[in-house]
Amino acid sequence: MATFIRAIGRCAVNGISFDVYENKDGSATVRPVQKGTDFPRPSWRNYESLEELENTIDKLVGEDLTGASRVQKLKEIWL
Repeated sequence: MATFIRAIGRCAVNGISFDVYENKDGSATVRPVQKGTDFPRPSWRNYESLEELENTIDKLVGEDLTGASRVQKLKEIWL
């Protein structure tokens, strides 16, 4: 069972957000969500740890983007 940690950017853009979960084995999963419903499992992203997840996101979108800007950039890259 995974434990919900937070939503990336702490918001949704046009009804789409990315939720971060920590798994029992210490790995992390990002689940795209549309209006409260998870996208299908193939669109989930798995990482070895929360730290690896944060570092990957910072590399993809840059450390300067936050909130809705960060979510919008991840939508362009991942979806």
